[in-house]
Amino acid sequence: MIAVTEIPIRILTYNPWLHSSIDQVLDYNHSIIGFMLESNIEEGNQQIPEDLSELKYGVSLTDACMNWETTEALLIEAAERLRAR
Repeated sequence: MIAVTEIPIRILTYNPWLHSSIDQVLDYNHSIIGFMLESNIEEGNQQIPEDLSELKYGVSLTDACMNWETTEALLIEAAERLRAR
């Protein structure tokens, strides 16, 4: 596990909607009951090639996803902010 202080700034600004949602929860908005993060091992997405051996392991075939490093950083940040409440 990594500490928030070790997370690069680019990751923390990756999803401003998450920061906004956490702010709303911290302001006691009870209508927010969860967050959904589109995540995979590697970021982005890929088309299904004619030759399936060209598929990249850990890359989404549908929606573009953030990579695991970014997902972990966002979850850690969210948990620390919400626990501090």
